[in-house]
Amino acid sequence: MKRKYEQDDHTTSLNGGGEECEPTIKQAKANTSPNINPHDQNKSIISDIKFEHDTKPHLRYFLKLLEDFDDDHDNAKFSQGITNSVLGYFNKFLNGLPEIIGSNNEQVDDGVKTWHAEKIGAGGFGTVLKVIKRNSNGQNVKAIKVIPIISTMGPNEAVSGAKLDHPNVVKVYNSILIRQTCCIEMEFIEMGSLQDLIKKKIKLPSIAIFKMMFQCCEVLLFMKQRGMVHSDIKPANILVKKLDLNSNEVEVAIGDFGLTLLNDTVASQMRGGTTSYAPPEVLEVNEKGKRIFKANFKPTFNTDLFSLGKTFRALFNNHDSDQFTTDILEMIEQLISSDIQQRAIGFYNIGFNGIIYFNNKSLIWKNEKELSAFSSLEYLMKDLTTLPHKNRDFILQNNILQSAHKSLKQDRNFLVEIVVKDVRNLLTIDESVRTDKSFAIHVLERNETAFNYFDESLMRDREFINDIVGRNGLLLKYTTFLNDREIVLTAFKNNREALQYANESLRKDREFVMSAIQHDGIVFTYADESFRKDREFVLAAVQHKGLLLDSIDISFRKDREIVLKSVKQNGLALEYVDKSLTKDIEIVTEAVKQNRFAIKYADESLRKDKEIVLNAVAQNEHVLQIVDGSFVKKREIVLKAVKQNGLTLESADKELRKDREIVLESIQQNGLALKYADEMLRRDKEIVMRAIQQNRLAINFVSESLRKDREFASETVQRDGLLLECMHKSIKNEKEIVMKAVQQNGLALKYANEKMKKDREIVTTAVQQNGLALEYADRSLRKDSAIAIMAVSQNGLALEYTDKSLTKDRRVVMEAVQQNGLALGFAANSFKQDQEIVTKAIQQTPNARFFSLIKN
Repeated sequence: MKRKYEQDDHTTSLNGGGEECEPTIKQAKANTSPNINPHDQNKSIISDIKFEHDTKPHLRYFLKLLEDFDDDHDNAKFSQGITNSVLGYFNKFLNGLPEIIGSNNEQVDDGVKTWHAEKIGAGGFGTVLKVIKRNSNGQNVKAIKVIPIISTMGPNEAVSGAKLDHPNVVKVYNSILIRQTCCIEMEFIEMGSLQDLIKKKIKLPSIAIFKMMFQCCEVLLFMKQRGMVHSDIKPANILVKKLDLNSNEVEVAIGDFGLTLLNDTVASQMRGGTTSYAPPEVLEVNEKGKRIFKANFKPTFNTDLFSLGKTFRALFNNHDSDQFTTDILEMIEQLISSDIQQRAIGFYNIGFNGIIYFNNKSLIWKNEKELSAFSSLEYLMKDLTTLPHKNRDFILQNNILQSAHKSLKQDRNFLVEIVVKDVRNLLTIDESVRTDKSFAIHVLERNETAFNYFDESLMRDREFINDIVGRNGLLLKYTTFLNDREIVLTAFKNNREALQYANESLRKDREFVMSAIQHDGIVFTYADESFRKDREFVLAAVQHKGLLLDSIDISFRKDREIVLKSVKQNGLALEYVDKSLTKDIEIVTEAVKQNRFAIKYADESLRKDKEIVLNAVAQNEHVLQIVDGSFVKKREIVLKAVKQNGLTLESADKELRKDREIVLESIQQNGLALKYADEMLRRDKEIVMRAIQQNRLAINFVSESLRKDREFASETVQRDGLLLECMHKSIKNEKEIVMKAVQQNGLALKYANEKMKKDREIVTTAVQQNGLALEYADRSLRKDSAIAIMAVSQNGLALEYTDKSLTKDRRVVMEAVQQNGLALGFAANSFKQDQEIVTKAIQQTPNARFFSLIKN
């Protein structure tokens, strides 16, 4: 059920004569014992009490106690007296029993009487009673806090508690007067307090302690949002509602709101609280050497945080150390720091990790600006061994560096990753990192936009800038060194496009541009426009970058010298020359020599020129795919092409694929060219055998009729037994051929038919050639110890494929480990504990020790 938190502006009034006060808060389900009626637990017991008609004797007794009140001793007597009076009200008056005023009213519960009350705790501000009201449906149990009338804490506690509707706050039902004594009816929590856990030295897992601490922080934040502080947080005031150490299911509730103040209260009037859990800034030492609260003490949210830290520091002394210990102790130490800022950091860390780790969706946290976004984050079950602020992947994935643990914020490799992801993270990291050259280099190599986020001192460092633009020339655009010849040239050498960011005066500098062109002609593209009409510059540029012919003045595309230099540097520059020069045999020839595909830019007349085509084919056989279609029918040209690359047979005319000489040349250069030969030649044994010799995969292109040929199959498997796989199924049933295959390679047994795999002679031959062939033998033969011994003697690892029964056969296992010690891994566990076998295995292969089950 979704939890509901709501503020109720009503307060509980202090009524006399036992009158019931109207409940002012929505009740939460209370802890119940087997004999407690859960329905009654949501009901106030005050509605069941009755009036005393003769109150004068009790009033006189009360006044006598008040009259005797004088010092600390009498104060204790007064408290004891009024508590005894309230006990008499429940144990005697409500049960219809006679009562002697002033007598001892404490009684042992007989489990029968309708009402029973007993003391369960006492402190400086009152005594707590456990009150039971029985009826036919079971019993209703509540806690009643008895507070001396001279204290203002009773009404205040009721009002404060009633304002807080939260599962981690002890529920306050009513405040009433019983026999002139202020009493507060509260939720009864029978498991005790954190103080009890501390006294009993109950050992708790760190994550359970953290969960309690997170729940308490949520309550303190809930109070803060309503302008309230508790001001008396201590172990005794934090009650345990649920505690299951096996599942880490814990739930606590904060109680005792007697000292709770609204922020607009005159705090200087406040003198309560527990000094041992108070922060140093609110304490002073009096003339007797005793720590007391300062006169101007004003409780705040931060003082509550300190008290909470001290509380859990005491509880932490009993915890079981685990993987969360260091992290949680660190947060506790932050809470108890004398530095208020550290307490805020500790609270933030508790909130951040708790919201995510416990998947808390409470509006209380969502209303806290700095923590509001985190409830939407998902934390996977596999991550639960680490708190979120230390989980590298989680912080990186969600880009929340500000919430990372300090260990991650000091991890340079992690910082590089998260800054590369979002350069704005540079604004939040330590200055020493932002000025670190090595760190900056690692980031900028992967994300250039981070440049302007680094410290200004780095941006002015010429040596650093020269180094970084040498790694990524495009970073030049972010620098102030755009007119620095050396730095610009360094950037350009790394990335030629960097020149576009150089200062205009530098791009007009003839000497600089010429030196840059000699390094890379592309500089011409970014140089001043005037250089594009300068023949000297153009000639120098195309020698380094032929394709620049596309960028120069159109008049130079007719300049034969410039064009010739261009195509010699890059044949594809032929695309940009004047049409008249695409007919120039020398230019086209040079272009085709440099790049075979340049022929497609030659004039049509030259693309039909036999000499030009032959020259192109000599350079690269693939030219056959782009020249005039008539050339794929010319035997001389095709023959020259297939000698270069047999696969160009694919482009040859259909008739030439029947040419025995051309096909032989093709398959001798690349056996896979058999694929493109005419069907007739794919039945030719000589051609097929040569193709297979050149590339065994050529078997895939053999004619189906040849795959059924016994003579061909016999000769083929003698050369490569594994080629049995590609033979017709009828061949795989021929014992003589299968025998030749496994003699050449025992693993060929895999491709024999099932009948052959049951043949003892064939299987024996196979495992003698390769013991691992046992894997493919019929199961009946894998049970045969004689065959198994042959197999493991050849390869000990064949033990894996023997029948399970043979992994328990001492002779078989001994043979296996003597051949390969790692075979021990496939032996029965009994042999992994056998001293002799394990020793033999390790002697053969030292790493076999990893399979040993012998205890040292």
